[in-house]
Amino acid sequence: MKTQERKTAFIRRFAGPGDGSGIVCFKFWQLVPAMGCPFRCSYCFLQDQLYFRFNPETLAGLVYTNIADMVGEVEKWLEDPIPKMLIVGELQDGLVFDPAYKKVNGTSLTHLLVPLFAAQTRHRLIFLTKATTIENALELPPTPQVVFSWSVNAEYIGTTFEHGAPPPSERFEAARRMKEAGWPIRFRLDPMVPYPGWQEGYAEAIERINALEPEMVTLGSLRATSPKSLRSAAEKNGRDASIFDYLGEERDASGFKYRVPEEVQLEMFRFALDRLAPRVVPALCKEDAGLWRRLGLPFRGCHCLLGGQDALVDGAAEQVAVETDVLPVPSTLPLPGPELHLLPPGVTNPGEWPLADASAVPDSSGQERGEVNHSPAEGTACSHAQLPPGPSDDGSAAVASAAMDQSVPEEMPSISIGDSGACEEGQHATQAPELVLEAAAEPNPHEVSAPGGGQQEDVVGHRDLQVSRRAGGPRRGLKSWTAAEVARTTPAEVRWIARPWVAEGAITIVDGKPKLAGKSTWVAHLVKHVLTGSEFLDELTTRSPVVLLTEERPVTLRRLLERVGIADSIDLHVIFYQDVRHLPWDALVKQAVDKCREVGAKLLIIDTLAQFSGIPESSSGKALDAVRPLQAAAEQGLGIVAVRHERKSGGGVGDSGRGSSALTGAVDIIVALQRPPNHTGQVRILHALSRYEETPSTLTIELGDEGYSVREGLDIEAQDLERALLLAVPDTEEDAKTADELMDKTGLKKTKAREALARMVKEGKLLQTGTGRKGAPYRYWRLATS
Repeated sequence: MKTQERKTAFIRRFAGPGDGSGIVCFKFWQLVPAMGCPFRCSYCFLQDQLYFRFNPETLAGLVYTNIADMVGEVEKWLEDPIPKMLIVGELQDGLVFDPAYKKVNGTSLTHLLVPLFAAQTRHRLIFLTKATTIENALELPPTPQVVFSWSVNAEYIGTTFEHGAPPPSERFEAARRMKEAGWPIRFRLDPMVPYPGWQEGYAEAIERINALEPEMVTLGSLRATSPKSLRSAAEKNGRDASIFDYLGEERDASGFKYRVPEEVQLEMFRFALDRLAPRVVPALCKEDAGLWRRLGLPFRGCHCLLGGQDALVDGAAEQVAVETDVLPVPSTLPLPGPELHLLPPGVTNPGEWPLADASAVPDSSGQERGEVNHSPAEGTACSHAQLPPGPSDDGSAAVASAAMDQSVPEEMPSISIGDSGACEEGQHATQAPELVLEAAAEPNPHEVSAPGGGQQEDVVGHRDLQVSRRAGGPRRGLKSWTAAEVARTTPAEVRWIARPWVAEGAITIVDGKPKLAGKSTWVAHLVKHVLTGSEFLDELTTRSPVVLLTEERPVTLRRLLERVGIADSIDLHVIFYQDVRHLPWDALVKQAVDKCREVGAKLLIIDTLAQFSGIPESSSGKALDAVRPLQAAAEQGLGIVAVRHERKSGGGVGDSGRGSSALTGAVDIIVALQRPPNHTGQVRILHALSRYEETPSTLTIELGDEGYSVREGLDIEAQDLERALLLAVPDTEEDAKTADELMDKTGLKKTKAREALARMVKEGKLLQTGTGRKGAPYRYWRLATS
């Protein structure tokens, strides 16, 4: 086990599968107190993550030591008035490092975190684990604000493919002890695998689950993003890779993962659902929406959410309602307003929708599931979703209805959305927390009246133009700004990520000849300095994690990262083209933006634009199709760098890149890397066009052992002349050459060659003999060491 300080945020948002993916999963909150896991599960996705590929010694465990920073982040997170769940156990086992924390930091992880959550009644913490290290936790008084959740399985799967972890029977025993001590518990029966005789094994596991009456059980099946790559990693790590034989040959309906064949999934899930006790709330983990529908499973939250009281529930209900044809139905309240509800055949009135079984739904006190009651004053509302049946056999269409009015309890706090998505008191949110609100050209059915019927105050506009504006009703027509509003609400200074090349909310294009200009190398050095917050080309950078989309193969990328010195970075998050080539361009950009939010990255790099977008840049329309998703990403405050190959005919900056000049006009900064004429060294000339006056039009740089440096006042032509002459002159006085002989040999022009020879003699680089008169011309030679 290794230890080190964590340099980036401890709390992050899970990016999720991406909007429109069809996968029911939400952007939950996760705490990262450690990385890796000492258990050796064959199917563990961590094995195939880039960081662990390059740092295999940390796969067994990396514990962070700057606990004061972590505790401070948690305390600040707990100040948010909107109830949420924080999970420990997504990028590591949630409990296995508890004793290690005590040994390394003097205090166990549970003793650091549990008292913080026990001291309030708004948020909850959940530990997800396969470990049985509960001794430290049992020393603490139980609190409903902290949940312990075990990943369990059939005993055969646990002992065959989860080496190093306690067998499932021991995990159930640890859960029993925590339950008897008064702690809330949950289970994840995941991944379910259809091994021979699976029915008997899972029946036994479910019997043990029912006996312990957990709040919730989440079901999941074996899955992998890239089975071939994960199988290879498992074999390399000495783990039993035969488990991947159970996966199907095609991705699921959403294109998200390779899974057990769907009919087998349905059989296993139905088997489990039929046997779970009625009081246990079931859910699926990261499964396709169609699977929920085919199972007829009501959505009442999932493992990483608070359920009906989670801040993500509003967005979750809307997402599930759209993606799975679910009608969100509260257990006692009238139907909510603005969602579009798809009703099953025979139901024409939304009020006739059958409610979920009241016995399986917590009452308003939340006590049935061990949850703490949150009053409306704390901004909570409980809603539960019921999945309708699929399309009727006769093909009849569902009846659509939309409610146009929505009320808000007077006590509910209002919130506004800032750049980071954090909620603050003062305005009322009308969209998902991670989005900046935009004024609508048409009436917005999601707009609500402020408490008391007064005017609503909302935040509108581009991220650089955020201002609260009074509104007596829905906005109509074009959104406009007065010059005074622009001046008042726009930052006076550019928010540079790497001054003066990359700015927040801006797009930079990097052009250069393929394999010659050194575009990827230049970008890699820029990334290095952003990761560390150090100066790049004598200018300041803003320290930030980076997300890189690369067309490089892992082997060639590793060599580049090693040359630059960032192969061990845990803040550089790489997405390989081979892993995402199935995704449409706009969907890929959205998921990349989600990844940036998850890891706290300000910089997103696409190398190369043509490869990832798949859109030919030969026409204005298609070029703009490629850049529009990037413009939307930049509006979220990211700095975007897109690499583009220079066309064979070359050209001036802005014209040399492949494709239409329309792309040039749509971005903010264009940097063209060029080799000086007749130059084969590591010197490059940067030519730039920019909307920002800080960006120089021309800059000469040179790559050395320590990276790029600025070569101020460097005369590239003179340097090339000197190099050519040094190679041409002999190294003995007997063989000395005249200027005419040297010009014939090198092809240099007479005037410039003579000026260079005189300068080199004066500087001692060449030796000269002769008088320079007729019959005794100057002859030039150099010492062998020159």
